[in-house]
Parts: sequence; C-alpha cells; structure tokens
Amino acid sequence: MGNRRLFALVALMAALALALVLDRQSSSTSVTTAESEPFIVEPDAETTDESAVLSIKPRASPSDMRDAFAVRYWTPPPKISAPAPQAPSVEAPPLPFTYIGTQRDTGRVLVFLTYENQTHIAETGDVLAGNYRVERIEPHRLTMRYLPTDEIQTLSIGSGK
Repeated sequence: MGNRRLFALVALMAALALALVLDRQSSSTSVTTAESEPFIVEPDAETTDESAVLSIKPRASPSDMRDAFAVRYWTPPPKISAPAPQAPSVEAPPLPFTYIGTQRDTGRVLVFLTYENQTHIAETGDVLAGNYRVERIEPHRLTMRYLPTDEIQTLSIGSGK
C-alpha cells in the first residue's frame, strides 16, 4: 500500500512539472490580436526607464473616501414642484342652537336657545358661543352671522303668526 501511494505522488508531481513547462513555452512577449498579428510593446527612443514606469497615486485618506455601500441611483431624482397654495374653502357649520321659545316685552324681543346643554338668552347684537352674532330677530326667523367666515345663517323660531 505504501508503494502505491508513493507511485501516485510521483506521477502527480511529474504531471504538474509537465504542465508548468508547457505553460511557460506557450507564453511569449508578444500578444496576438484576432487577426493573428503579433503586437509587441517596445519603448520609444525618447522614453527612458523612469518615464516608462506608471506613476502610483497615493491612497486617499479615510476622510476623502466615500461610503462603499451607499445607495446609488443612475436616474436623476424626480423634480418635485410644490403645489400652489389654495385658500381653504371654509364654510360655516350648521347652526348648533336649538330654539326653545321667545319672550316679547315692551319693544324687546328675547329668544331662548340651547347649545351644549346650556340655555342662552339672545337679543339683537349679542355674540353667542364666541362665533355667532345675532343680527335680526323677526317673528318667524332668527338671523345670525358666523363671525369666522362672515356668513349669514337663519334659524326658524316659530310659525310667524
């Protein structure tokens, strides 16, 4: 068994030596192109040994290096144009008041309204809930102005009799 291993090792070494010799014989100083014409690089008469050596660039310092794993895109980023600001269309919400009743007393008309479980007594010119001003009180209609948008709203307050 020892002789077989020794023989296999010698045969393997001989094969490697033969491959190395054949590889060196096939390589030469000329390079062939597709047309099988030799291409030999020869220095010009003007070049010297010093100028034939390529210049070696120094390595960049770590602060000059870019992130090797940064995301890179080939397409330019899309241009984002900001939409023109539009004035929000604000409408007055529906009147939050509920009519309870009216009291007429010597030229004064008082209207009783509820809002958020509170009773409000309103007459012309009063501001209710901070946003509604009473403009007119008529026998069958209460006219109010929603102050943030300056809109007029009406509330039915009776049969008009």
